[in-house]
Amino acid sequence: MAIKLLRDELASDPKIVMRFVQERAILTALSHPNVVRVRDLLTVGSSLGLVMDLVPGGSLRDRLRERRTLPPSEAAAILTGVAAALAEAHRQGIVHRDLKPDNVLLERPEGSDPQARLTDFGVARIVDSPGLTTTGALVGTPNYLAPEVIDGREPTPATDVYAFGVLLYELLVGRPPYAGGPSAAVLSRHLEHVPRRYDGIADAMWQVIEACTRKAPDRRPTAADLVDRMRALVVATAGLPALTPLPAEAPAVSSRPPSPRHARRGTGTGIARRALPAVLIAACLALAGGALFSQRDSPPSRAEPRRAPPPDSAPASPAPRPPAATATAAAARRPAALAQAADRDHRPEANGGGYGPWRCGRFAWSFGQPAMAQPCHAIGPAVRLSGKVRALAGARIDVTLRLVDAATGRAVAGPFRCDGLTFTDRARERTCGGFEATPARGRRYNVVLTWQVPGQTRVLPGTARGEPFDW
Repeated sequence: MAIKLLRDELASDPKIVMRFVQERAILTALSHPNVVRVRDLLTVGSSLGLVMDLVPGGSLRDRLRERRTLPPSEAAAILTGVAAALAEAHRQGIVHRDLKPDNVLLERPEGSDPQARLTDFGVARIVDSPGLTTTGALVGTPNYLAPEVIDGREPTPATDVYAFGVLLYELLVGRPPYAGGPSAAVLSRHLEHVPRRYDGIADAMWQVIEACTRKAPDRRPTAADLVDRMRALVVATAGLPALTPLPAEAPAVSSRPPSPRHARRGTGTGIARRALPAVLIAACLALAGGALFSQRDSPPSRAEPRRAPPPDSAPASPAPRPPAATATAAAARRPAALAQAADRDHRPEANGGGYGPWRCGRFAWSFGQPAMAQPCHAIGPAVRLSGKVRALAGARIDVTLRLVDAATGRAVAGPFRCDGLTFTDRARERTCGGFEATPARGRRYNVVLTWQVPGQTRVLPGTARGEPFDW
């Protein structure tokens, strides 16, 4: 037997305890040779534990750490059991939601019949029943999350099939196709890229990976289909050696983005309806300590803002024209051609008129927030302010820019506003600005960009602070 214990410090959280108890209920209902069997739930004082069968061969993650890649036939044998476990779960209306090597246990550390057993249904969602997860929160591991879940839609059996395809890729080449860098970058690759075929992957194996990782959930095979296909691959790939592990420096993705026709089906606004209200605890803590500015901290601008071209960074596809900035009535009266230039002209030479190049900090992002932001500035006869925002398709965001005295934290110019920036499959990055201001000379300043989701009071405003500069 093995006992899975809930840490004492978490036992006082009713929601976590309910998820822990839910795992017992789900696993008790699942009776299958490829699912870890739960025997009982024990309570001793404030401690909670699940009593389950001991699976002595370690996890699939352990095997990958030791060998880095697996021969195709062995990978297919292991995943035959995983597919069978998923098929039974899906038949009962259960979605695992967190398929990864850590949650696949092996009966034998080595051998031709590893007998995989699926475990850790603690974040599983029973289809068509109320969930315990905060509305719109991303539940799962970024490397294995399906695009529709990242976009805010409900998980379905096809969500597990997507993770199955990512897992098969990892067993063959030693790493998931979208791994590398911060979580934001990983999630973005799931939405915008497809896995790159690695030299040596057998045609039949690649067909399964390609089918499982399709962006449209309804175009993926079912878990029941995968059971038969993986059994056939055990025989078809017998004798093929393990591949040399893929280097870890760069993501294993194709530069060809998915077709928008296949990228999303359905409403296309899932994030606006589901994901945006979600505020994860970690994000709340990060933002609570940040610098948030209000109108009372912002004295009137010392110079009438004027529109100027944005920094030297263009989205991969043409972006729609932004709404007119609403900093002042004068800004709203600027010619339409000048306003359109903010999202269109990103050439370095566009920042003329005696101004230096645009200087931008890193994109600021917290897990659980639907956007990333990057403040920029350029120095010349005045100070130009601009900001870039990246968000998932379907998001609508209000952006505010201020020029702030780095020593006192008080705004000396602004607020300059770009309300209602919308993001689509073809325009994941939008620009607000540039604006011009003439603050007092001989001081150090920052550009501070804040954003918020209009009409969503449960989503905290995001803040990004640019690097200090002397004027």
